[in-house]
Amino acid sequence: MDEIAENGGNKEDQELSYVFSLVFGYRATMAVFAATDLDIFNRVQSGPAAAAEVARSADSHPPSTELLLDACVGLGLLAKVDGRYRNTALADRFFVEGSPTYLGNHCVLQIHNFRNWASLPETIRTNRPAAEPPPPDPLRTRRLALAYHEAAATIGEKMHEGIDLAGCRSFLGVGPRTNTYVLKLASEYPDLRARILVKSASHL
Repeated sequence: MDEIAENGGNKEDQELSYVFSLVFGYRATMAVFAATDLDIFNRVQSGPAAAAEVARSADSHPPSTELLLDACVGLGLLAKVDGRYRNTALADRFFVEGSPTYLGNHCVLQIHNFRNWASLPETIRTNRPAAEPPPPDPLRTRRLALAYHEAAATIGEKMHEGIDLAGCRSFLGVGPRTNTYVLKLASEYPDLRARILVKSASHL
């Protein structure tokens, strides 16, 4: 902050902007989560669509859908021209299924995690979980596995550039994201042999 003020910026305005981002930043996050849960970015990926068309496809309330679409425009994820919406390059990269850096399943899971975070004050007061763990759910377990893969794939796009495994013959990975990293490393080092240790996800 001091450096900003020295360069001609207003320190108080910068501090206010920062605090506002802390207090109200969740709104943008939840808009992204809602758009992902409604599959908005995949629905407009094939071509620009009006809000009513998106709502009909998503089986959602048209005026509310339009508000969400406009919020995504403000976030730089959608562009709006003549009342029709299309993805920006940013949305195509991270929120369209099939992209190597797709994070859709990760976002859907975070909707459920957000409810736990909202109960953080009670957790701090009592030192107990705010809610019981969810019952076993095969769909949730699959989405969790895909979310781990998505996050790891996004990191893995650049990870190999900072790791030199030339001459290495074996690799031990621990954790659910490791298999994705190994696939990326194997494409760079075909002679690499890997062993992966992952805890069972049957309890999720």
